[in-house]
Amino acid sequence: MRRCLKKGDDYLGLKACKIMIGLLVRAGDDVAKDFPYRKVFSYLTDTLKSEKTSVKDVAIQITRSILQLGRSRSILFDESSECLYELVGIFKRTHEEPGVFQSGIVAVPQLQYGAGLCLWLLTFDRHVAAKLNKRYDLVPTMVEIARSAVKEKVIRVIVATWRNLIELAPQSNMPFLVDSKTTDCLYSIKARKLKDEDIKADVDALIERTEEQRSHMSTWDFYVSEVRSGRLSWTPAHRDESFWAMHAAKLDDDNHCVIRALHELLKNPPDTLSIAVACHDIGQYVHFNPAGKQ
Repeated sequence: MRRCLKKGDDYLGLKACKIMIGLLVRAGDDVAKDFPYRKVFSYLTDTLKSEKTSVKDVAIQITRSILQLGRSRSILFDESSECLYELVGIFKRTHEEPGVFQSGIVAVPQLQYGAGLCLWLLTFDRHVAAKLNKRYDLVPTMVEIARSAVKEKVIRVIVATWRNLIELAPQSNMPFLVDSKTTDCLYSIKARKLKDEDIKADVDALIERTEEQRSHMSTWDFYVSEVRSGRLSWTPAHRDESFWAMHAAKLDDDNHCVIRALHELLKNPPDTLSIAVACHDIGQYVHFNPAGKQ
């Protein structure tokens, strides 16, 4: 197989890789423990960068197959992050720049589904589930794709991923999934006349978990949850002066953890709206909390 991967022939390399991974998956994790995962992920990184959507699609299929093996998930996340970066990039660009893929022979929904399936398989690893969204900011893109998706399989893989995130790593992911946009998306999916029973079950379970969480949250809790999510919008608390008069001093609690989160957001902003809201919040903090000026 190594010779085939070095030939520079996409068809030959991908075919060899596909056959090898298929045999490996049938053999199971015990046989695959000494398999050179990183070399395969390195090869897949290059093929995922191809301008041909057909090559990207096959590379995604192979990645999906290899991720059926439990050990491969942590290796991809921790040791072959460049490959995962390319995979996430394809998933995001199908929404942000769909025109890039429309000239190819593989439809955009198929790329969304294939990349989404890889992300779903990754979230069966508890360690990955706790860090995946924090590292790649996936939930907002997933919300937008799920809202506009026509193919039920695309919606299914997204809500199944959310369910894994919230069940395997709730402390890390609950702040992102109780966000109003995510909750609105879940209710929007529920209102659609979808035939897939798996989607219905996952959406109902997610709504139950998020609503239960929201019922115990104060306005301050919602604010902190939003800040920790790393993405801000003009939710009511930001412009409510009574909120700031009551809670500004709380930003000093726990070694200024909320202020630190706002600072981190400004260093690595997801969008211009988040920058504007974070700057406003810091201004309100200084205005209503004399100690904040220090």
